[in-house]
Amino acid sequence: FNSSPDAIFIIRLSDRTYMEANKRFLDLFGYSRDEIIHQSTSVVSIWSSPSDQEHKVTKITQNGFCNNFEAAFLKKDGSTVHGLISAKRFLLQDTPHCISIIRDISSQKNAQQEIIAHQRLFETMFNAIPDAIFITDANRKILLANQSALTIFGYDFDELHSQSTEVLYADPAMFIEMGAAVSYPQNRNIDSKQYSIQFKNKQGVTFPSETLFRSLL
Repeated sequence: FNSSPDAIFIIRLSDRTYMEANKRFLDLFGYSRDEIIHQSTSVVSIWSSPSDQEHKVTKITQNGFCNNFEAAFLKKDGSTVHGLISAKRFLLQDTPHCISIIRDISSQKNAQQEIIAHQRLFETMFNAIPDAIFITDANRKILLANQSALTIFGYDFDELHSQSTEVLYADPAMFIEMGAAVSYPQNRNIDSKQYSIQFKNKQGVTFPSETLFRSLL
């Protein structure tokens, strides 16, 4: 019980009183044992959202358990910890109790939020560039296009996603020629070259361009 890496606590369901808590629970939430044991959950609440607490109680009441319910919890100092809580109802001396286990996933959650923030920053910068930019796979299928590319070529992204860049070329022969010129890894010097290419927009209007290719490999 006290050697578990997860926070564990037991409450008496009739009055929602803490009856037991392991060391990990006390360390995670910053309480002493005297501050928790025999206190009501209404006095010492670890739930950031009351609706999450009621959701858990409803699951326990209806099913007798809940598994891996993700929620935000409050420490004694007011800071937030993200966790997965699993709980099960049981009888102790003929009295309904509930044992709950919280696995701290704050590190994973923070990492996810950092990734999301970086993605948003990339999207902001990518779409702020005034030149048309396309990111393609090795088969020259379009994976990403910035807002300038969509505006210049007159397409919605859904119309271009997974399409061959051939749709952008005014001359199909030039598409073939450029495929041979910039193929990777046969040609590793593509980053240093600039090409004059005639493109066409969705309406078929052609226009000249100076085009650079960059390998992301």
